[in-house]
Amino acid sequence: MKKLLLLLFSILLSVNSYANITYTPDGFGGYRGSNGVNYTSDGFGGLRGSNGSNCTTDMFGNIRCSNQSGSYANPDTSGWGAITNSMGGIGTSIGKSFGNTNSRSGSNPRINQLMEEIRKAQEANSFKPPVQFSGKWKEVTSSADGTTFYIDENTLMRGGDSVFYWELTDNTKTGPQQDRSTASYNEASCDLMANKFLTLNLYRQQMGRSLIKKIEYRPDKEWNYTDPKYISHAIVEEVCTLSSNDSVDLSCEGEDGAFSLTIYPSSKKFRKFEVTVEDLGSYKENGEEIYWHKIGGGGTKYNYSLNRVSGQFSLSPQLYSLEKNTWDPATFEMLFQCSKEDALF
Repeated sequence: MKKLLLLLFSILLSVNSYANITYTPDGFGGYRGSNGVNYTSDGFGGLRGSNGSNCTTDMFGNIRCSNQSGSYANPDTSGWGAITNSMGGIGTSIGKSFGNTNSRSGSNPRINQLMEEIRKAQEANSFKPPVQFSGKWKEVTSSADGTTFYIDENTLMRGGDSVFYWELTDNTKTGPQQDRSTASYNEASCDLMANKFLTLNLYRQQMGRSLIKKIEYRPDKEWNYTDPKYISHAIVEEVCTLSSNDSVDLSCEGEDGAFSLTIYPSSKKFRKFEVTVEDLGSYKENGEEIYWHKIGGGGTKYNYSLNRVSGQFSLSPQLYSLEKNTWDPATFEMLFQCSKEDALF
């Protein structure tokens, strides 16, 4: 599959042209330009031209060089769309195939190399993300003013406690620099629940389209600690959960419906998905049972529990009594059976 994606990606790059220059893969990670310049990979998503130019590839695989004319404002998206449509969505995993490293080990060579690049960039405005975002965004949350926040789960990279990720902020109003969206590359610490800002792109259109400019920025040296009340906390929590390689996936069915459930034992997190509704939160343990609560509308508390041995899942609602100033006992229980291995977790 990876060879197929590499081939399609190479075809896409070879047919794109800017300033009347075409690029042909040389088979070694670089490209030959029709202008006689050879471009070699720097190992971090960029290209170096034999004439001294520095080049980058945008979200659609188009090559842009510092010494060439041509605007970023209207990139050709036809190649990316053709791949995505013809492969039934497999094209969305191109970023993941090239960029995803999911390791809990602190000895990951690629992460170590990235950390060294960040260290150097903290002294000079030269940091380049190791992988471009794939363009397929997962919504995390939104604010009262209509701003929506996304992450690109296809290009998450994890090494030890750190997770590196692309975040998209999509605005309903135009910003001070005529931007409607921004894409930033960040580092999160899952133990500290903190993040560092590494780089930022501004876009004229929503959803990271029509690049205005890349802001020169020194990556943060210190952690920005998040608060559960704020959006930054929700984003760090999401990337840490998604990048965890310690998870149990369950399919649960009962008379009242079906849903999927993912448990993350190391972080005591869960993800429950039913039709179009997705819940993400923390659970507690009590012997063989794990459980959590959710307060709904109308003064209702929903109690969830899963038996790790039998795989039985239960949901029981409670109503709040204003007269007694407490929760009334549950009057009924909905039961589901979840698929399980010999040991769930």
